[in-house]
Amino acid sequence: MRHERRGGHAVAMFSTILLATDGSPGAHAAVLSATALAHHNGGRIIVVHAANAEDMTPQGVRDQVGELRRAGIPARLAVVGKGGGAAPAIAQMAAAWKADVVVTGIRGAGAALRGAVVGEFTQRLISLSPCPVLAVPD
Repeated sequence: MRHERRGGHAVAMFSTILLATDGSPGAHAAVLSATALAHHNGGRIIVVHAANAEDMTPQGVRDQVGELRRAGIPARLAVVGKGGGAAPAIAQMAAAWKADVVVTGIRGAGAALRGAVVGEFTQRLISLSPCPVLAVPD
């Protein structure tokens, strides 16, 4: 992550954004947040989907990559095996791509959940990630 000075303050610049998604409609808020970060910072997005070897990449994930590209954001798709779990696989991708931030959605993060407990996947990703994690409620 690089920093830029604005008005005497250091501002984080996110040039490589890793978007961890399952392609579901609930992940749309995370896509919007990643898009805003990329536009603001002139960054690129690597869309990561963790799947078992026999799984196909969901159409929703491919649609999200297309949506980003139509918005003028350099985006690519990376599918990783989740044999050891999705969070470790995504954290490894963040390290490999030298991501500045990981953006992911929080499922079912309604009013009762906010401020309380985030899901097991998100907690694990936060603990393993080599960079900040932005967890976006749906």
